[in-house]
Amino acid sequence: MRADCIDAFCEDIAFSAAQCNRLFGAARALGLPVRLHAEQLSNVGGSQVAASHGALSCDHLEYATDADAAALARAGSVP
Repeated sequence: MRADCIDAFCEDIAFSAAQCNRLFGAARALGLPVRLHAEQLSNVGGSQVAASHGALSCDHLEYATDADAAALARAGSVP
């Protein structure tokens, strides 16, 4: 396998939270860690998806809420 991580962008102009959830589920089933870029332009739930999959990191986060930050902290994801 040549991939060492799956990285996605979750936003209205990119992948939806549901699409990222499916992608990350498949990645985790293959043993691949995940990273996400989310909540940069709006809050579409990407940071919650990242947290639920134990993402290595979740970047941008300009529109993330306190609840999103808490979920990422509990998951050990680096914001």
